[in-house]
Amino acid sequence: MIDLKASSLEEPDFAALTTNRQFLALRVKLDQKSLLDELKNLSHLNRLRSKRSSHKQEVRKWMVNGWSTEKMIKVNKENLDGDALLQAVHWVFPQAYYSIYACLQAYLKAKGAPHETHASVRKEFAKFAEQGKYPDLISFLAKGERYSIVFENIKDYGKGSSISLDIDDEESVESMICSFLRATRKYFLDEMREKRNFTTKSGNKKERLSEEERKDVSSSVGPTSLIDLIYRKRIKSNYDEIETFHSDDIDAMGIHKSLRKITSCLNFVHEVYVASIMGYNWLHGVYTSHPLEYGRLDKRMDFIEDIF
Repeated sequence: MIDLKASSLEEPDFAALTTNRQFLALRVKLDQKSLLDELKNLSHLNRLRSKRSSHKQEVRKWMVNGWSTEKMIKVNKENLDGDALLQAVHWVFPQAYYSIYACLQAYLKAKGAPHETHASVRKEFAKFAEQGKYPDLISFLAKGERYSIVFENIKDYGKGSSISLDIDDEESVESMICSFLRATRKYFLDEMREKRNFTTKSGNKKERLSEEERKDVSSSVGPTSLIDLIYRKRIKSNYDEIETFHSDDIDAMGIHKSLRKITSCLNFVHEVYVASIMGYNWLHGVYTSHPLEYGRLDKRMDFIEDIF
C-alpha cells in the first residue's frame, strides 16, 4: 500500500507523487500477455484482413519513426541515472506520446484514413475504443460534463486519494486510473470552454453555462482515453508544471519503466493492426530493414508472428 498525507507536501511534490502513482497504476493494469490473448480473439482483426493499402512508404515512415522514438526511452533509462535521469524525466512524456502517435498514424495510413492533427488522431483512438475495435484492456474511457463524469470499461471504486495506491488491489488500481481520467477530462473540458468563449448578451464572459452549452463542450471534447492521459502529461512536462518533474519526489526510474510498458503495449496493438492490413511478412520486412537492437520490439514481432 502506497499512501501519504497530502497536507504535509508542497504542491510540486504532491503533483510528483500523484504522477508516480498514476503511471504505476497504468503499468500494473496493462499486461502484454492479456493483450495478446484479447487480440487473438478480436473480431475486428478479421475485418482488417480484407483491406489492402497502397500507402506503403507512408506506413513504413510512421512505423519506423514510432520504433525509433520508443527506443529513446530505453536509451535514457539505461544510460542515465541519479540527477541526470531526474533532469531528463520530463522528456520521456513527449517521447512516449510521439511514439504512440506515430504507430497509430501508421495504422491510420494503412487503412486509408489518415488524420492530420493531434486532436483528431486522439479522437480516433477514443472512437476505436468506444466501438470495440481495441482490446478491452486499453479501451477505458471517461465521458460527460465536468460535474457528471462517467466511466466505461473501468470502474471507480472511490478508493483512497490521488496519492494512495495498493498495486495488489485491482479496485485500488482502477480507482487511481479513474482519478487520472477524471482530472484529464476536466482539463480538456476547461480548455474547450475557454476556446469557445461563451459570453452573455452584454458581451461579458459567462460564469455559468447553460445545460445545452455544457453538453456542447462535452461533445466537442469527445471521450477521454488512454492516449489523452499521455498527451496531457506531455503538455504538463514541457510547459505547465516543469517543477513537478524536477521534484525530488518524482520517481524518474519508475516513470521510465511505466512509460516504456505503456508505449510498448499500445504500439503492439497498432503493429498487429498494420500487419493485418499490410501482411505480417511486409511488417517483418520493415522491422528487419531497420535493425534497432530493441528487445521489446523483437518480442513483439514474435508475438505478432504467433497471431498470424
